Amino acid sequence: MTAKAKKLTHEEFASLLAVGHAAANSAAPAIPAKHRARLIALGYMVFLRGARFAGS
Repeated sequence: MTAKAKKLTHEEFASLLAVGHAAANSAAPAIPAKHRARLIALGYMVFLRGARFAGS
């Protein structure tokens, strides 16, 4: 993440917490696609090929 990156919104941070608290062997929690895309772009999440995202 670069120093120029904007801070996460409250809602984006809540989505990050929801994903972070999910068990590794469970389905991913439903978070908005925009949040997921931004969290991936900022390096907080990674996209794993074949992974299923709830709400996609």
